[in-house]
Amino acid sequence: ARQKRKVSQIVPAHSDDHRFYVDERVIVPRGYFLEIIPTLAALLPAGKPIRRVADVCTGSGCLSILAALQWPNATIDAVDLSPDALVVANRNVDEYKLEARIRLHEGDLYAPLPPGVHYDVILTNPPFGGIEEPGIEQGFPADVRTKETADLFLVLIMHLLKDGGRAAVVLPDGFLFGEGIKSRIKEKLLADCNLH
Repeated sequence: ARQKRKVSQIVPAHSDDHRFYVDERVIVPRGYFLEIIPTLAALLPAGKPIRRVADVCTGSGCLSILAALQWPNATIDAVDLSPDALVVANRNVDEYKLEARIRLHEGDLYAPLPPGVHYDVILTNPPFGGIEEPGIEQGFPADVRTKETADLFLVLIMHLLKDGGRAAVVLPDGFLFGEGIKSRIKEKLLADCNLH
C-alpha cells in the first residue's frame, strides 16, 4: 500500500534564500506572489517610511516575514481565520525571530485588527469564490455590500490603506470586469486608488 506523506514533506515553500515551513494546515503559497514584495517596494514613493503592514489571510506567515525583512522598521499585523494556520505562521515567525514585529491575529477579515489603524502596505492572497457568513456584509458600505469574500477584501483594503499606501492582491482572471457590486468596486478603485 502506498504511504501518505504530509505536504511539508513534499513541498517546502521558499523564495530565493528564504524557506518556510508548510503542512496540510495551510495552502502552499503561490511562488509568483512571494516575489511581489520587492516589486511593490519599487512602486512606493522614494523615502516614504513603511511603518504598518497588514497581511490578511496570512496562512503560513511567509508574506509577513518577507515584508518584515523588506521593511525593517515596519510592524506587521497578520490575520487568519484558522487557528491551525496561525500555529504554522507562529512556527515560521519564531524561526525568523520576528515575534517582536509580527503580530498574529485570529479572526475574519479586518475584525481582529487594531481599531482606527491604517496601513502603508496591505498584502493578501484571498480565497477565491468564497462566501462570507450571514451578517459579515453589514459592516461594509451599502453600495458595495456583498457576501463574496474577494469583493469584501477589496473594499476592506480601500478602507484600511493610508493615503499613498499600496496593496498587492491576487485576484481571479476577469474579476474587475464583473457587473453589479464588482463594477461599483472597480469604479471606486479607479476613482480613489492608483489601480495598475
